Amino acid sequence: MNTLWYSVCAAAARVSRQIQIVIATVLAISSLSVPIVRAQSNADSSIAGRVFGAAAADLAGATATIANKDTGFSRTVAIAANGTFQATSLPVETYVVTVQLKGKSPVSQAIVTNIGDPTSARFYMSDMANEAVQLEKFEVAGARYSAIDVQSADVGLNISIDRVEILPVARNLTAVALLTPGVNLGDTGYFGNLASFAGASQAENAYYLNGFDITDFRKGLGYGTVPFEFFQDFQIRTTGYSAMFGRSTGGVVNTVSKRGSNTFKGGFSVYWQPDSLTEKSPDSFRTNGDLYIVRSIGKTDSKQYNFYGSGALVKDKLFFYAMYNARNDSSQFVNGTNQYYYRTSNDPFWAAKFDWQALKDHAFEYTVFSNSGTTVDERYNYPLVATGANFKTTPVAQGTSIGKNYGDFGGKTQIGRYTGRFFEDLTIAVMAGKNTNNSSNRSDASNDPYVINNATSAVLSGVASVTEDLDTRKAYRADGAYSFTLKGRHTLNFGYDLEDNKAHSLVKRSGDIAYYLLPYTGGALDNSATPPAGTTKVVRVDKYQVGGDFRVITNALYVEDNYKLLDERLVLNLGLRNEGFDNRNGNDVSFVKMKNQLAPRLQGAYDLKGDGRSKVFGSWGRYYLQIPANTNIRLAGGETYYSDYYVLNSALTDKNVVLGPQVGSRVVTGTGIVPGAESIVDTNLGPMYQDEWVLGYSRELNKKWSVSVTGIFRDLKQIIEDSAVDGALLNYAKSKGYNKFVAGGFDYYVLTNPGKPVTMYLNFSKDTNRDGVVDTGDQDDKSIKEKVTLPVSDLGYPPGSRKYYALEFKLNRAFSDKWAMQASYVWSHSYGNYEGSLYSDIGQSDSGITQLFDQPGLVDGTYGNLPNDKRHVFKLNGSYAPTKELTVSTNFVAQSGRPENGLGLHPLRAGNTTDAYARAYGASSMYIGGVLVPRGSVGTTPWVYTWSMSAHYRPHWANDKVSFGMDIFNILDQSAVTSVYERAELSSGAKDTRYLQPRTYQAPRSFRFSVSYDL
Repeated sequence: MNTLWYSVCAAAARVSRQIQIVIATVLAISSLSVPIVRAQSNADSSIAGRVFGAAAADLAGATATIANKDTGFSRTVAIAANGTFQATSLPVETYVVTVQLKGKSPVSQAIVTNIGDPTSARFYMSDMANEAVQLEKFEVAGARYSAIDVQSADVGLNISIDRVEILPVARNLTAVALLTPGVNLGDTGYFGNLASFAGASQAENAYYLNGFDITDFRKGLGYGTVPFEFFQDFQIRTTGYSAMFGRSTGGVVNTVSKRGSNTFKGGFSVYWQPDSLTEKSPDSFRTNGDLYIVRSIGKTDSKQYNFYGSGALVKDKLFFYAMYNARNDSSQFVNGTNQYYYRTSNDPFWAAKFDWQALKDHAFEYTVFSNSGTTVDERYNYPLVATGANFKTTPVAQGTSIGKNYGDFGGKTQIGRYTGRFFEDLTIAVMAGKNTNNSSNRSDASNDPYVINNATSAVLSGVASVTEDLDTRKAYRADGAYSFTLKGRHTLNFGYDLEDNKAHSLVKRSGDIAYYLLPYTGGALDNSATPPAGTTKVVRVDKYQVGGDFRVITNALYVEDNYKLLDERLVLNLGLRNEGFDNRNGNDVSFVKMKNQLAPRLQGAYDLKGDGRSKVFGSWGRYYLQIPANTNIRLAGGETYYSDYYVLNSALTDKNVVLGPQVGSRVVTGTGIVPGAESIVDTNLGPMYQDEWVLGYSRELNKKWSVSVTGIFRDLKQIIEDSAVDGALLNYAKSKGYNKFVAGGFDYYVLTNPGKPVTMYLNFSKDTNRDGVVDTGDQDDKSIKEKVTLPVSDLGYPPGSRKYYALEFKLNRAFSDKWAMQASYVWSHSYGNYEGSLYSDIGQSDSGITQLFDQPGLVDGTYGNLPNDKRHVFKLNGSYAPTKELTVSTNFVAQSGRPENGLGLHPLRAGNTTDAYARAYGASSMYIGGVLVPRGSVGTTPWVYTWSMSAHYRPHWANDKVSFGMDIFNILDQSAVTSVYERAELSSGAKDTRYLQPRTYQAPRSFRFSVSYDL
């Protein structure tokens, strides 16, 4: 813990220069300052209040006090001459706000704050005259919420854990995000349970907990799992988010955890999702009736036990919250048609948070949680009769166990934060954190040599691949806010963050060696040597290893002016974010480094009538996405690969290999040398970025109802992908007279911006093995290489493109008269030739380095409706409390299907050599039988309807300490197809009998039962 606080101090030192510059600027006008400061951190809340109808005499010396009796917190702020006041840097809690005007009785109301934008508090002189609280706000469980925030132009959802827990949704961040209009579930069959925000791929989102980035930086695929009971509040932003957030062209999920108070609390909860009450998804069959995917005999059972305790170690000063999450998850499923898996994952999670209010305006936090564990898959032979709907199976008990696979996951996360308030109008927050994530895979046979009979493909020992994958993130962040008056009220928010992320990746054969047993019938081997006379068996002995340690260093500096004018009816957020990243190769040398990625963010919101009940809002912004560590691993690692040949003196069926004399010399395919960046990266490479426009209107209809309509346009302006440039290099070599130069179509892949010229360095005389690496001399010495610029006309790649249009309609009813409701309809259109960092059509998760732009022919016909184009989506969730003991909730989603494609072999045309390169990728082109089938033109999957319900009963006889719950997901057991198999041809050119057959279905009906007890 001391080390972590040392890191906090170190982080503060790193950013002190930037902060000093900003503070120096605002101090020049500090004589005009007023104590009004907006929330300045992504882990804080704030309250923005106003007294309406008050005369200047009433407001002279008026104050507002924000207090939380549970923690002893209290802050009094002055009310300005126009009736406004604000308190910033508040933990997410319920506060009592008390307004005291001259000669009037104090008036109070309870306010529940949320992360990010200020929570509104409105007071009226009529209330004070009557000494009553009629506040035009909406009451939920004794506290009050605003229907709209007239100071914000963000688009998304804020929701507390209390609200989430009574809704029938899964207990993970994706399920919470899916409550937000414009957020849809992505391809679960390939990429897991992840969401697509506003048409972007699932690998373009950012996730935070207590100010710390928990996003997967290797591929961008998801987030570090946090024990769900640890969450307190969620901020979901689909579009229009401010300069405080970056490294995302999708959405942002920002969360904070629970914390302790003066009151000791404790208890436990149990959640059980039994297999016996879970329906089965249909099996999938080929067009000839053969079995394709088996689901109907699978089983899943999940039990979770949670224990928590919280309270004060020192009253009003030092608080704790701790929890322990015991897990018992098991499943059984068929992989393909011949192996049955028993999967278990039983490692516990735990979490704790400590809050120290050291002084009145200075607080420290320490958060720690562990989500590490191992998934164990025990495999059995399980042959199926793969024809007809009524297939027969061999019982598992009679099957043969073929070993276990182990998949590690998770790690430990530590976060330290300091928040301080100075001079009444300056706040500073500093954060430092570290986490680890282990995603290695191994098996019982990981230490055995890999032995395979090449004649029969029978594996006699070991496995072909053992992976070591360990990611480590170190993050530092400082945020601040300073207020002043200059032709209106200003709050200057500023901040700096730095992340030093390291991905360790190593792929090798089990036992560090592989034996390929080969029958020998004569002739020379691959090393051009001939075995001795009488030899009948040979063995190839391989050493293969690829990987290393790969760092991605990112930084960002932002400044944002929250400018209020026109009697504070107009709020402008004028922001600028400057991002940079440094991706390093296996030698810790930069191979892609970008600075000064300037991202302006301009937002505005106007209170139409000045009463805080209606607004028009809009924004324009630029958003950048960094290159994921996966690109470093794939492009910039060192590969060691060599083969030796021996006479084999043992049987082709014997895993105990006995070597005879060596035959010939070693064949070296990979030397372990890391390629020079100048040969694999376009020297003019630009960043991937997106521009976005938002325009909307929101209005409170009355005390209960509010409506809004929002228009959104996103334009992905530039992408980064790896592309083969062999064809263009051949043209260049021919023009220069390099007649001995050979490029086989797959030898030279360069990281570039498709649609733009490529500039690279290559030595045409010394690159003897044609791998883009100079075989002699300094690998990073560009002086021994020739600068080559390849025009777009020779490269043959169009620019990457993705456009997203949406109209979003929302209707909300706050909790009143026993019920509440949120409803939305989103019409959207996502189209172009680039889905994003993933490639759903073929299930490729190689973020930033998919095969789409690998060859010019692979891009033919790819412009059209993209995989995340869900044209119509209706969402409705709500709750009804007929009694104080019972609450019934519902969640309904109806969405149109996704586009369907047809993939096949690229046709060969005379004079076009690149067609053959594309054809070599198999059924990956938008052609069937040589005829172009443009993207999205085959059709769409059917509409998906999902209706879920829940009931929670808290009996009065148990003094409200016991709660019983039941959730029914997909209550009608709908089984709509959510994706189909899109390859129409095999590599041989024959028809693929899986084409357009169901690949995934919506989740079937299931039940979840829960019971909790609170002390």
